[in-house]
Amino acid sequence: MTVRKYGPVDSIDHLQTYIPELEKLCGELAIEKLVPDLLNPISRCITSSAG
Repeated sequence: MTVRKYGPVDSIDHLQTYIPELEKLCGELAIEKLVPDLLNPISRCITSSAG
């Protein structure tokens, strides 16, 4: 998964201010969307056809 800040970054030094916000967003998206909507169905499909 990739998250990014849209819009300009004034300076490389300002990137440190965006990282915690993007990290939090990435974690929320993984918990709320990625795992239940993508990874769990793939896992169920793999395990149901493994036998």
